[in-house]
Amino acid sequence: MKKIRNFNLRLHFKEIRLRAKRKFDLGKIGFDDESLQKLIADAESKLQPAVIFESFGPENEDTAEFAPVPGLAHTVGLTTLGPQLGKMITEAREISPPRGDLLELVAGQAIKQSVNFVVSLLKDELEAERCELSPIEYLEAPEAIRKIYEKLEGEKILLEIKGGGLEPEYSAAFCMSWLAKRRGKKKRAKPVGGRRSAS
Repeated sequence: MKKIRNFNLRLHFKEIRLRAKRKFDLGKIGFDDESLQKLIADAESKLQPAVIFESFGPENEDTAEFAPVPGLAHTVGLTTLGPQLGKMITEAREISPPRGDLLELVAGQAIKQSVNFVVSLLKDELEAERCELSPIEYLEAPEAIRKIYEKLEGEKILLEIKGGGLEPEYSAAFCMSWLAKRRGKKKRAKPVGGRRSAS
C-alpha cells in the first residue's frame, strides 16, 4: 500500500480554460484569462492533496468486483484535495454562484490530476509487467466506496465516510484494470514481382 500526502499538484491552466469555455460564457460571468488564472492560483493554494492506493490480482475478492474490465491485476485508490478547497467553494458560491460553479469545475480537474499522479507512479511497474491501464473507473455507489475505504484504511489520508460518501467533499474512490499489451501485428510480406496485370 502506498500513501502520499501533500504532493505537488499544479493545475493545468489551458485544460481548465478549455473545459470552462465549453461550459460557461466566461466573459458573461466576468472572467478573462488573467482573472481565471488568478482564480486557479487561489484554488491551488488551498489544495492539500493526498492519495492512497494498492494493486491486487484478480483473485482478490474484496476488490476484483470494482475492476472496470477483467485483467491481470487492478489498482484501487482513494484521493482527496483536503478540506480547504471545499470551504473556498462554499464561500464563493454564497457571493457569486457562477464563481462557485467555476471553482467546482477546477476541483473536478484537480481530482483527475491527482488520479493521473497515481497513474504516473505505476508507469515503471506497468512497463515491467508489459501491461497498460484501462480507463479509470470512479466509484459512486456508497457500498463500493465504503469497501475501498475500509480496504485501504482511508483514515490514513484523513478521509471519513459520511452519508455514504467521502469527507472532505472533494475526494474520490477509483479503480483501474491492468491489461496485457497487445503485440503488434506482423506485416504480411509483399509477393515477389508484384501483382499480375489482367489479360
